[in-house]
Amino acid sequence: MQLRQSSDLSEFDAFANSDLTLSQLEIEASAMWMESLQLESGLIPWHSGGHIDPWNHIESVVALAIGNREFAVRRALDGLLKLQNRDGSFCHFYLYNGVKEADRDPNVICYLGVGMLAIASIYGLEFVSPYSQMLIDGVNYVLSIQRNDGLLPALVTPDGSEKGRPLRAANCSIMTSLDAAIVYGEAANFSPSLLQSWRDCLFLLRNAYIGAADEKFAATDDWAMDWYYPVLAMAGVEGADLQERFSSGLDRFFDKGLGIRCKASNSWYTAAETAEASIAALMIGDFERAREIYETLSRFRAHNGGYMTGIVEPQGVTFPPAEQSSYTTAAVVIASSMLARGVPFSNFTDAICSLGL
Repeated sequence: MQLRQSSDLSEFDAFANSDLTLSQLEIEASAMWMESLQLESGLIPWHSGGHIDPWNHIESVVALAIGNREFAVRRALDGLLKLQNRDGSFCHFYLYNGVKEADRDPNVICYLGVGMLAIASIYGLEFVSPYSQMLIDGVNYVLSIQRNDGLLPALVTPDGSEKGRPLRAANCSIMTSLDAAIVYGEAANFSPSLLQSWRDCLFLLRNAYIGAADEKFAATDDWAMDWYYPVLAMAGVEGADLQERFSSGLDRFFDKGLGIRCKASNSWYTAAETAEASIAALMIGDFERAREIYETLSRFRAHNGGYMTGIVEPQGVTFPPAEQSSYTTAAVVIASSMLARGVPFSNFTDAICSLGL
């Protein structure tokens, strides 16, 4: 694939006051750009003409809510509801007119917990209550495929067969999603027995993760997500040495002024990973580092409010060429909203709830 030439980067410029988080006008511009990608079905693809997956769709819906695009949020939730399989699962990837990849990804499915809690914190429980059953069915499906050792598989085929070794970042993301789902369920008065089953799943998963040897997981430690997602998931967990973990990965993944490398071995700096890593720094109370990481995102922003997926250095070219992605833009908006609070969070769920303040 041909990389975009650096001269083409002239249309991308730093947003106003690049040492600060986004203004509300800038957030709304980004939300309007994401809404422009929304299909008639309400679904939001990765980029124009791209495929859809529920995790990144939900991420975009949260950012739309932050950007005051209420009608688009409703359409997006309705579109997601229509995709749900009878057993509560979702397929891994969709096209605008059907399924692209039918395997079930528990991380993708469970992320409903984060989305429902975030949107409820912004618009209130009444707004999202029509979708509570979608959350219940999705989380219960994830419970049904939890392994005997407590971890969640990478994928499950439509016939129920496990596929691939568990992924570290995905299992950590599931922890944050389960915790968010529990908090939402408590506020929505879900039955005590249902919530207890969710707590049991989270307890087993968290303890399995803490005790798991590296060989339990797929070998993906070259990816930035394997570095910072454990920080997001374990924030607030007693005995978790998150300061050391976060510091140990900074030299591998972060280059000042450039952002976070998607993979330590490649000089491909991606805005989504940069935004998420800034949230991880926030989770450990390192505001200075969080802002230092976040500030590099100014170079990824386009005039239309969208964000480039990534930039390759030292060439200074975009990759994929000229691609602005919905999930990337959403991650930046969410990170900006969390950092703008300027307060410490006890855990990731606490940070999600702050989005409505």
